[in-house]
This record gives sequence, structure tokens and C-alpha cells, in this order.
Amino acid sequence: PDLRCRFSGQCSINIYSRRNCTYCRLKKCFALKMKKEWIQTDEEKQRKFQAKDDRRLKELKIALKYKEKPQTIHTLSLLNNDNTMLSQNDWCRLNNIIVSYERKVTFNQLPPLNHFESSTVKYQDVLNNELVIHCGVIAFFKQIPEFDQLIIGDQIKLIKYNLRLFMPLHFILLSNFITNPKIDEIMPKIHGMDLHRRIKNTLGKFRIFYHNPTVLKLILIIFIFNTSLFTPKTNHIQSNVENIHQLYRAQNYYTELLWHYMERTYGEYQAIIVYSLIITQCLNLQKLILERDQYLRATTDVNDLTPLMQSVLQTAFEDKH
Repeated sequence: PDLRCRFSGQCSINIYSRRNCTYCRLKKCFALKMKKEWIQTDEEKQRKFQAKDDRRLKELKIALKYKEKPQTIHTLSLLNNDNTMLSQNDWCRLNNIIVSYERKVTFNQLPPLNHFESSTVKYQDVLNNELVIHCGVIAFFKQIPEFDQLIIGDQIKLIKYNLRLFMPLHFILLSNFITNPKIDEIMPKIHGMDLHRRIKNTLGKFRIFYHNPTVLKLILIIFIFNTSLFTPKTNHIQSNVENIHQLYRAQNYYTELLWHYMERTYGEYQAIIVYSLIITQCLNLQKLILERDQYLRATTDVNDLTPLMQSVLQTAFEDKH
């Protein structure tokens, strides 16, 4: 294939940047005497990754006794004689989360993508197109008592530092776990096929919550109270938050709520497996978003973004790890 460097032809290749430029990565490998026959074709790579993903998903489905019937609990009427660790207050909170999300997010439709030409689309156009979605999820967080009770300055800091990581999970919920084919045309042009494929594969693991999206809604809430989703900035955000202990208490509560809810839904053994999946894939997503930030800095001028998107993505332009 016609492989070219999209930059200067002299990209720095290291453990963090090696996926940014296939051309310069191969050039460095050949300089170190790597044999050409060691290079896997795209088809071989795809088969390898697909087989690995299929095997993992099959094991998980077996462990979860995967069913095609909804398991989500929507009302308190289903909670009579419940013998789990969930209190009546917990169930009220779960019900409020479900209702709040539906009210604040459901009617904010996914923005259209058909007007974008994949050959000429720019990253800032796609990001600005997502403005209404970001407004919707922020409105949802304002319905969470612990978040709404924070001073405005702390709310802004948490949104600014955390939103770009969990937005892909919000997109999954908003699209009802269905990927718009247009995304597969546009995003590879913006940050490369390899990164797009890995993000898509990671998000695909969350499809097991198709019939139980409450789990993902709880994950979003846990994430918004985090001060260390992007480790290099941990000390900075902690030192600038007015009441760090208030955040910890809120996050601990919703983390326990998520665990008890999954324990009630799946049973203890299966809940452990699901919890492990969540942690693993969220860590994967964290790494992928940091890679995506590199493309953002290389291809986008922050001044071309709307004011809200500038605020949300400000730290992505600042982080240079």
C-alpha cells in the first residue's frame, strides 16, 4: 500500500507515540534490521484481534448467562421483599438517576453527520457538532444532588477535567449501542484507522449493558467525581478543588451503589466478573483518549472550537505527556 508520513517524515517514535505514524514506525523498525516478513497484513491483524475479542466476549457471555431480555429495574414497585444490600433510599436514588437521564438526555438527539464529507472533514467541525450532546450530559449531572451541591467553580473543574474521557460511554447510551456507519467513514480520516478500530473495539465491550444501561449511567456519575482520571493532572485538580473530601464521599457512595446494584442484578460471582470488565475497559479507554488527544493537538487549533468545547477540551491541549 501507498504508505506515507502525514507530518515531517521524521516523527519521534517511542512507547507513547509509536501508533501516531505507521510510516516512521516502520522506517525505524527497518533501520533496526527488522525483517519484512515479520510484518502482519491488515487482514492478519484483524483476524488476530477479532479472534481474541470473540473469545473474551464468549467467556463473558457464558459467565453472565447472557440473556436477550431487559433486566433494568425502573420502579420501586419491583423492590418488595428485596434482600440485597440496597436500601430503599438507594433504590429511590437509582430511580431518580434513570428518570433524570431520560429527561435531560433522551430528547437531545445525536447530531447529524451526513453533511460531513469524509475526505475534507476537520476535527474541529466534528467536535463543534457535538455541542448539544455535551450540554445534555452536563444538564444530567446537575440533577445529581452531590454534584449540584458543589460550588460552581468545582463543578466546572470536574467537567473540564473529566468530560472528554467518559463522553464515549455517553455516546453509547445516546445511540442505544448502535454505531452510525458515517462514524466509520469520518473518524479514520481524522485520527487514523488503528486508533479508531481500538476505540471501537473497547466501546464494543460495553454492549453487554445493552439491556441494563443503568450500569453505564452510574459509571458516568462515578467518573464525574474523579480527580485522577488523567494521572499527570491529579495533583493539580486536587489542589484546586475546594472540598476534596466531599468528592471522595460522593464517589465512594456511587461506587458502592454500582456494586450493590450489579450484585442484585447479576449475583455476586457474575458481578465480580462484570466489575473486572468495567475496570479493564475503562483503563483501556483512558489510554486511548490520551492518544486521541495527541491527534487533537497536532491537527486542531483551539480557537476554531466553540467556547464550551474550548473549555471542555482545554486540558487536552495542555497535557503533553
